[in-house]
Amino acid sequence: MRVLIDTEICDTDGDSSSVSFGKLLDLLEGNGVAIVIHPHSSSEIPSSHGAYSGEIAARIASYKMISSPPNPDEDYPFRTIIKWTGRKQELREDRLIYSVYKNAVDFLITDSSRIHKKAVRVQVSDRVLHVDEAIKHFDKQFSENMVLSSAAVLRRVPLRQLDVGDPIFDELKAGIIDFDKWFSDSAYSGNEAWVYFEEMRIRAIMMLSCDAAVSQGVPAKRVLHVPLFKVLPTGYSLGELFIRMAVENAAQGGMDRITLRYRVGERDQTVQLLEDFGFTAIESEAGGALFVKDLKPPDGIRNPVEISRRYYPSFYDGESVKKFIVPIQPRYHHLLFQDATGRRENLFDDYIFVAEGSAIKKAYVGNANIRRIQPGDILLFYLIRTEKSLTTLGVVEEVYYDVDTPDKILRRVGKRTVYKRRDVEQFAERGALIALFRWHFYLQNFLRYDDMVKWDILSRAPQTVMEVSHERYLRIKKSGGIPAGYTVS
Repeated sequence: MRVLIDTEICDTDGDSSSVSFGKLLDLLEGNGVAIVIHPHSSSEIPSSHGAYSGEIAARIASYKMISSPPNPDEDYPFRTIIKWTGRKQELREDRLIYSVYKNAVDFLITDSSRIHKKAVRVQVSDRVLHVDEAIKHFDKQFSENMVLSSAAVLRRVPLRQLDVGDPIFDELKAGIIDFDKWFSDSAYSGNEAWVYFEEMRIRAIMMLSCDAAVSQGVPAKRVLHVPLFKVLPTGYSLGELFIRMAVENAAQGGMDRITLRYRVGERDQTVQLLEDFGFTAIESEAGGALFVKDLKPPDGIRNPVEISRRYYPSFYDGESVKKFIVPIQPRYHHLLFQDATGRRENLFDDYIFVAEGSAIKKAYVGNANIRRIQPGDILLFYLIRTEKSLTTLGVVEEVYYDVDTPDKILRRVGKRTVYKRRDVEQFAERGALIALFRWHFYLQNFLRYDDMVKWDILSRAPQTVMEVSHERYLRIKKSGGIPAGYTVS
């Protein structure tokens, strides 16, 4: 495995300390990961007088350079997405991203928000990691035990208990006229927000409102508004969880639309996150923008992948897409779908944030011989051994067959993975099936094996990925309580 280090990693956003960066280097070196740097960064390797200690600077200077790195300026399709600006700093960033894009390296580690934004645009964001994110990712890969990669708690907190002087509110104040008064009035009214704390600081916050007055200028629909939304740059997973929380609240209320007021920062990747899940900016003022997301597609849209991406949680389940039952072991089910079992009414109160289980975009790896899965198809996950039930529905984004080396598998799944290195090695021996998918719903009523046999959905317990007919899927949909209001057929 080859990991590319951005040599400006400690200077970009000020969030990565030399201590955490040194910990990351120890983790990679101790597990035999090849660390490389890009020739266009070599002249910018910091000295001991810069942001790094002398020891870390010497370590960085000792790493090998990528030989004959690919040149983005010779790739017209790439340059139609990432425009050539001629600025030296952006040219350096583009070459780092392009090294990932062309598979010259497996992962890039950087804290540059601008690089992370570009990674989303060329669809390699799963392989571009922040320092803290990389520590969790690689520690999970190489540790001996199957452990959760995070145990931080997301809490529902009254606004009156929050310090409006916390640094996370600085940009929000610039985006809301008379923010202090708005915040004080909201707190006095008893409003609450979901808050993620890390080291006694607020790292993310979101507030929801059903007040129709805030959606002026938007065609009349049932609207959930998000007047307060901010996630500091620590990767996509926490932002995905917030979007999922907003969508689930809207879906439970039978709403059609979400609006979100957000101030776009100069080095902000949140806009790419919002766009990736179907939000569109419709107006902008005083540094702020109103983003709108419809939860149901207009008549005439039938592209399954587009519906899943733009109109999540809606999905296409007509006869033109195939449906597959995917057996999954309890340990992987628990990590991928952490809140599938033991669900409760106030699901997100004191919610344990686990990157893999909280995210919408996930990855499945197995050794099934099936070759019929395509983007847009539906995956129905069957929890074996314990529940022996169908629990979860997802929609395929990408699929790969016969992936035969561990590094290729990890490159495909990126930071979506819940699999440890030793598990990946076993999958690779027989040629792995990889399905990148988006989680959409848990079945309201888990369908147990005995009942599915009784209803002629199954004739035997699933041992590998198996296709089910559209007619049998309709029985699953009805009995499992898959919400028909968010399906398109």
